[in-house]
Amino acid sequence: MKHSEIIIIGSSFAGISCALMAKQLYPNKHILLIEKESTIGHIPSSLNMLLKQQINELSEKTFINEDTLKESGVELLLNKEVTDIHSMAKTLSVKSGTIEEIYQYDRLILAMGSSSASERISGSNHKQVLTTKTLEASINTLKKVEKSERILIAGGGQIGL
Repeated sequence: MKHSEIIIIGSSFAGISCALMAKQLYPNKHILLIEKESTIGHIPSSLNMLLKQQINELSEKTFINEDTLKESGVELLLNKEVTDIHSMAKTLSVKSGTIEEIYQYDRLILAMGSSSASERISGSNHKQVLTTKTLEASINTLKKVEKSERILIAGGGQIGL
């Protein structure tokens, strides 16, 4: 069983910020950040920036990279999904492919972020509804947008505009 004093689940804006601040406040503590995706630091509006020719590649614009996080002293696990939280035992079941490991923690922070699917909007989980939350989703969306003759953008926020 692996042990970390502070484990953070999720490496979007909140998870990264929390990990960096925890390392500043507790420099001698082991901080572990667990992320189910294969990359960190993706900015969801990067597709918008690419289409406006403000950047040349989707992966070009990030708010942090793995090297910066490592230099700060935070350990990062990518492609690992937390499948169970055992709060009484202070352990997590973490899966990567077919391998499952147990991690023990002293403190646990949940920072899994948001989801673009909505229970209030019928059809928001349809396969033709595209998102840009992750780098992989943005790449998929770009491929489909480039092949499309017509698209509908729902939302007038930073990403939609």
